[in-house]
Amino acid sequence: MPTPSPSATSKTMTLGLFGARGYVGCELIALLRWHSAIELTAAWSESLAGEQVQGHAPGAPEGLVYCSPDLDALCDAAPDVVVLALPDGRAGEVVDALDRLDRPPKVVIDLSADFRFDSAW
Repeated sequence: MPTPSPSATSKTMTLGLFGARGYVGCELIALLRWHSAIELTAAWSESLAGEQVQGHAPGAPEGLVYCSPDLDALCDAAPDVVVLALPDGRAGEVVDALDRLDRPPKVVIDLSADFRFDSAW
């Protein structure tokens, strides 16, 4: 796979990814490698907390480690954008935690079906 161009190194928004070890999460990590305006700064996984993301998702930023999905880790990361690539039925608890933050993310994208038919979303 080719290396991203030098212009792809000026990142402007930070992104946190819940469900980063799953298929959708890994595919998103691979795509983000090519996005010049978004930097993946946090990846949450219950089962892989503490492990290097690059070992499971090629294209992940060097040195990025999976976080445990708790409110403290979310507060520490404080990403501009949060993507929920969680199994159906799990996004609600994360959204509730995001609502309790002093500085919630600017954008939340839910890739599951949890809020798909909710007109308030």
